[in-house]
Amino acid sequence: MDFEKISSDTLNTLTCTGIRLYDIALRFKYSDVTVDDITADMRAAIEKCLQTDTEVVYILVNYSAMYTTEDIMLELKKKYGGEG
Repeated sequence: MDFEKISSDTLNTLTCTGIRLYDIALRFKYSDVTVDDITADMRAAIEKCLQTDTEVVYILVNYSAMYTTEDIMLELKKKYGGEG
């Protein structure tokens, strides 16, 4: 991934989570992209994003985290309601 294309100027917030959270945070640092939060708790990270006034939230995951992330998002959809 070309991390330089992600600009801190266009981000509201950036959170790194998952089993490689420190590796990805370091990669963003090398690209001069500010990481606002680093947490091992993916559910808390997603809920925190939902509590912002941002209209669009992007969640980028690798293959090994895809199903866990999907399960969390489906549970949160039931909790908070939502489309789709």
